[in-house]
Amino acid sequence: MSLLSSLAANWREQRQEDKDEESLVIGIDFGTTQALFLSFGVLYPLTRDSSFSGVAWATAADMSQGKINIIKTWPGGFPRQVKAPTELYYENGQIKWGFKVPHDCDPILWFKLLLLKDKDLGEDLRCSDITIQARRLMKQVDKTAEELVTDYLRLLWEWTLKSIRESQGESNVNAVQLHVMLTALAIWKDYARASMAKAAHAAGILENRPVGQTTHSFAPEPEAAALSTLGEPNHHVKKGDVYIICVTPAAGRENIKGIFAESLRGINAMVDGQIKKAREKRLPVTGIVLVGGVGYNLYLHGHRKNRYSAFGIDILHLGGEKPRTAIAKGADGPDDLQLSTALAGLSIKIDSAISRLNIGVKCRRKFIPGKHLEQDKFWSAAEGHYRAKNQGDSVSYSTSVSHDFYKLLNRSGEKVKATLYSCEDDVPLNRYEPHLSGLCNITFKVDNYKQLKTHYHATTGAEMKRLDYEIVLKPSEASSELTVLVDGKKLGGANVEIKYS
Repeated sequence: MSLLSSLAANWREQRQEDKDEESLVIGIDFGTTQALFLSFGVLYPLTRDSSFSGVAWATAADMSQGKINIIKTWPGGFPRQVKAPTELYYENGQIKWGFKVPHDCDPILWFKLLLLKDKDLGEDLRCSDITIQARRLMKQVDKTAEELVTDYLRLLWEWTLKSIRESQGESNVNAVQLHVMLTALAIWKDYARASMAKAAHAAGILENRPVGQTTHSFAPEPEAAALSTLGEPNHHVKKGDVYIICVTPAAGRENIKGIFAESLRGINAMVDGQIKKAREKRLPVTGIVLVGGVGYNLYLHGHRKNRYSAFGIDILHLGGEKPRTAIAKGADGPDDLQLSTALAGLSIKIDSAISRLNIGVKCRRKFIPGKHLEQDKFWSAAEGHYRAKNQGDSVSYSTSVSHDFYKLLNRSGEKVKATLYSCEDDVPLNRYEPHLSGLCNITFKVDNYKQLKTHYHATTGAEMKRLDYEIVLKPSEASSELTVLVDGKKLGGANVEIKYS
């Protein structure tokens, strides 16, 4: 089940208590994609290597009619511009953003990427001029990456609400519950997603409204683009078709000058690698979909066509504003009708995906000769038998996974700590290995210490308490939701702390 369809199911479940409750879905493509901008049907090149952000929204009634509303008017911009530059400029205590940033200044660009650690950016991005420049300017204005994202999202959100209220009326907007979906990079890590969520909170996007708490989710950009692009009426998608979604931040110019040879080789290697993996699984590739900035690039489209058409692979190239809005429209997915269905009259969804990450919890189990390694064997004085350390279980991509654990406590208020580890090995491990990376640390406590089961220390006879708990992980392509359950009930935020490494 895809992130969007699973989100739709979860959201419907949350709304069953009040079936008459109205809702409004807002998809925000917080951009890292280059593009040209469109005004009155004419494409204009940009003078900076800007990325762009866009917003699409729909009410339940809109979705039932296949209607999606795209914000096309931005502060300081011309009419009919489907996206605004993802730029910030700080001057004399004021913040200018989007088209309001002067052309003769040096704004902060590509700051969304700064949420990622250097090691997770990849060498090309880590050493690129745009990343180096963004870090320099971030230090110059004495801001963190999370604060930059907060500032931009706050200004974008204020304009979004203003635009929707002008269309729907303030009283109508105030009467509906909001659900916001933010796009996430394909290379996103959970710690970066957590920072994005904090920024969304700080920006006021998730504030509690009289009709209820605004909810949010993340959609991976390739998936959102695929749902929208393949859902177009002129694309006849059949069961068994295989498409490669090509979303890159580095191909937004209209002529060859904007595409350096090294970048083109990198894109070719990426696409060729995906085709090879598909063929290894006996999945012939039907087509390649160009979205984001690359959807505008005529040279890149021609290059792809010449390179792959001989192998029977189609190149899907959308004109006008569609390539750049595909991600925002696809992000508007969750509701009783998926937007892809409303757009195409089809039910297009991603049923499954190959996970790029294995996640495990290190734990101790009762030692079983022949099953556990001797090097993991140790004597537990508290329990009076041998146990095996460094054990673990892998987690599936498509299902929620719950594992039972227990901890022997010596005193009231004692905290329980657990670490989730991750690796990118093709085959998941069943025990801890030194090369695994720490994903996050979970720390929690319980208030019902006296009501816990009594356990007597096997050696000293001292009275202890046994805390039985569950760690539940809901993995997806763009995020992983962690919860801790005690006696089948979710621990509140005041008792649980999750820190990403």
